[in-house]
Amino acid sequence: MSVSGARLDLELYAHNPGTTTWPFSAALHTYLAVSELTHVRLQGLEGCRYVDSVLRAEAVEDHPEKRFHGEIDRIYARAPGLLLRDGPRRLAIETKGLPDAVIWNPGPEKCAGLKDMPPDGWQHMLCVEGACVFEPVTLGPDESWSGRQSFTLLSA
Repeated sequence: MSVSGARLDLELYAHNPGTTTWPFSAALHTYLAVSELTHVRLQGLEGCRYVDSVLRAEAVEDHPEKRFHGEIDRIYARAPGLLLRDGPRRLAIETKGLPDAVIWNPGPEKCAGLKDMPPDGWQHMLCVEGACVFEPVTLGPDESWSGRQSFTLLSA
């Protein structure tokens, strides 16, 4: 993790010290505090294929600006750079080595069952996770891998 000015970089590193090859998937669980979930807009997912775990469906995102009203649990394939808008705040989200994006919010019912979140906590958070899900990484003996997610607070 590194912080520089208005930028936060999170990096996940894996090294295979063994003698056999192993595959893995990864996601950086970035829980972002937002003012109010219903006011948040996420741009950059239009045209991305996704798997929706809540609806148990697959589709292609057809909205240029994603809005949120409660529970969501989607994995977007090959998500490019994203822009999170929360009132006047703008957060640019970029990844390297993490081509997919997990977008998650527990909604009111699931939030009520989470011991580490207040009952209304779902209204003030959104996970926008850099991930490597659809095409897992395979590390051979003595190989390494890293994935990075960067957040930059843009001027209003």
